[in-house]
Amino acid sequence: MTIKNRFSFKLELKNFIYFSHSTTGSNGRAIKIHKDLFLPFFCGVDPKTHDGQFIIRQIEQLRTTPHHLIMSAGIRFRSPGYTQQLQNLQDNTERMLTVKNVQIMYRISQEAGDRTPTVYIEQARIVDKGDNNSAGFYSRNKLPTGGRGPVTKMKEISLEHRTVFINGLADSLDEAMAQSGNSSSVLFYNPAKVCNDLGVWGAGSRSSITNDAIKELTEGLQLNKSKKVKWVIEGEGGGILTKALKNVKGSLTDHKFKITNPKSDTPKLLQAITEKKGVLPEMFLTHSQNEMSLIATASHKEALIKQIGLLPVDKGMRKKIVSKIESNSDEVKPIMQQATIGVGSKNVTFVQALNSAGIYRK
Repeated sequence: MTIKNRFSFKLELKNFIYFSHSTTGSNGRAIKIHKDLFLPFFCGVDPKTHDGQFIIRQIEQLRTTPHHLIMSAGIRFRSPGYTQQLQNLQDNTERMLTVKNVQIMYRISQEAGDRTPTVYIEQARIVDKGDNNSAGFYSRNKLPTGGRGPVTKMKEISLEHRTVFINGLADSLDEAMAQSGNSSSVLFYNPAKVCNDLGVWGAGSRSSITNDAIKELTEGLQLNKSKKVKWVIEGEGGGILTKALKNVKGSLTDHKFKITNPKSDTPKLLQAITEKKGVLPEMFLTHSQNEMSLIATASHKEALIKQIGLLPVDKGMRKKIVSKIESNSDEVKPIMQQATIGVGSKNVTFVQALNSAGIYRK
């Protein structure tokens, strides 16, 4: 969720709720968070863990730590204009705080009903660093002895009769290859930075690393558009494929696509595949009870079912997949219900809702 401007922020004020019982403004600044951030927060922060508690405590510190706010605004010392600079922090400029694997964007503003300037958290996402390997097509070399060699980047992108695996979030190139079960002949490495940008709760903007990755994948698709290629897309991998397909010129009638544990905007991915006349095999969409994937799918269930209804595939297959989506969504329904916090329940804080939903974690 991204609030684009001051006008949008004003319209969303009713959807902000107190972060926790200690951030209601009785001791320091009040801290409020947009209720739509519940799902990404739930997937990245477990209050029962040490890291989860640390993240929550650090966010709560925004109510009493002017030094942190000064540093984030680029003010390094108490200059003669210190008081005015501190006042300027209440200018609705977005600021960022990164704790562990969570990044939040917030602004300080005093709105109608606020007793004092209040911290408004309007974006939260999970960020993972990954390794320094660049995006691209990789394969595992075979050793002269017949054993498995290292994973190296392909010099010639020839994908005829090959299976290409696009990984979801992974800490390293080797981990990404392991996601495929080592059964795919080619890996398109999708770095963590790209997953952070293009996942279902991504940044809403694209870094140069992500743009370069999209370009690499687009070129591979374009070079092999008339060849027979199978694609397996895991987790956040659907985000980069959606962008790349939009850039491909012509059709991909000999390309088959299978999506597993999706954690991106699956309706848009299916639409992009259909527009390029890609092939969707039987049960092209599968889950392995990955909780974050189930939540991501349930978050856009209606749009996904509508898109599946438009696909040029067997009616019986459509019915079977829709039934599975409904079933999977029921599994995380209690968690999804917690995502409605703040509607008619002013006494429920964000952290309280996280704790309540915790009993449904797998």
